[in-house]
Amino acid sequence: MTQLGEGANPPPPPKTPCDHSWVELESKTPADGKSQNAATATKVSVTDPPSAKGYLFENHCIDSNMEKLKIEKVSVKYECVLCKQTQEVDIVGENQIAECKNKKKADLEQAVRLKDIQTKVKGGGVPLAKLNENHPKSGSVGNAYDKAGFAVEMVKGFV
Repeated sequence: MTQLGEGANPPPPPKTPCDHSWVELESKTPADGKSQNAATATKVSVTDPPSAKGYLFENHCIDSNMEKLKIEKVSVKYECVLCKQTQEVDIVGENQIAECKNKKKADLEQAVRLKDIQTKVKGGGVPLAKLNENHPKSGSVGNAYDKAGFAVEMVKGFV
């Protein structure tokens, strides 16, 4: 058996998580984002109705929170300049980012990135998870985002 120091390679050092440095790559105005969401929803409505509903829910969130969040831009794509990982943010407001979810489960890896973007781009605070109150799994999804450190808002009026 080859021993360390006898021609064997030492094990690679353990990977340390990246201390992301986020830069914005692209974004849309709320009007442009809503137009693109509506067009995509129409395109996928026959082949993937749940996805179509997600795009329409995002538009509902934009409409119902334009003033509350002071929405600056939507569909914002960020990239870490260190590790090149990307993350899309549904809504970027004056002081808070928001993720719109019309799904049956939370994406907790995404939640970690969104919290990091909230802290580093907006200077602190907590991100907002906007969930469809009428989705049967909204309670469990809301609990997951709450535990992840998000403010959770159940959005009314979307069926």
